Amino acid sequence: MSFGNRKIKIDFSYSELKKLSPFCQYDSFITTKNKYLIKHSGAILEKDNKSLIFKKILSNKLFLLFKKEQVNFLFLKSFRMNHQVTHSAIELCAQLNDLLSQISDDQFSAPLPLFSGSSIGQHTRHIVEFYQCLILSVKQREKVCYEDRQRSLPLESDRSYASQQLEELQQQLTIVGDYPSEITLLVKDFDDQLVSKDWESASTVTREIHYCNEHTVHHLAIIKVGLKHYFPEVQLNEIFGVAKSTFAYRKGK
Repeated sequence: MSFGNRKIKIDFSYSELKKLSPFCQYDSFITTKNKYLIKHSGAILEKDNKSLIFKKILSNKLFLLFKKEQVNFLFLKSFRMNHQVTHSAIELCAQLNDLLSQISDDQFSAPLPLFSGSSIGQHTRHIVEFYQCLILSVKQREKVCYEDRQRSLPLESDRSYASQQLEELQQQLTIVGDYPSEITLLVKDFDDQLVSKDWESASTVTREIHYCNEHTVHHLAIIKVGLKHYFPEVQLNEIFGVAKSTFAYRKGK
């Protein structure tokens, strides 16, 4: 059957559809007698008595199927790239780059006692390299390991170079959705005796960008403390170093 410009075939009972709904966001659905036809981002869904057959027809979308034997039903979960999360990442990079345009090279690289001797440049490098590490892993279809970031000295000491890297990062974030949306997180961990205890976890690119965003806000908040103490003449946007949820709460949203 044609539904819009895409073919949809699904045969869920009403009770199955009700169980499915908490785990799946539908674009839309219609009913014909006892058949439930769901338009779900171009996917063809087909259910028979033995299994749920899933066919992916959009190359830039990724869907995973799970079967939960204990409760005897099937459900679909979608890991589509969320464009809001990339928009937030680009916005955060722009905030940081705007700051770099207001401070001098010396202010960028100066070790600050309030930061235990670290600099605005080192915090900038730390922020940028988390995003770079993720994007490189996405492009190379490899596990992402934030401990493997480069720790680039030019990035923390050269303000112009850092600004250039932030601009390139914003451009890369606009196309990250073109790549597969699932990823494996690799953590190089250690026990109390500093014995290596690496571990892995399945994740998504959307989830990891969100993590990088939260990490960025945390470091921007630290930078803001240093700016107010040492360089109070620098003008910051009111959302600089503030989580979106906190900012919205303060605005009564």
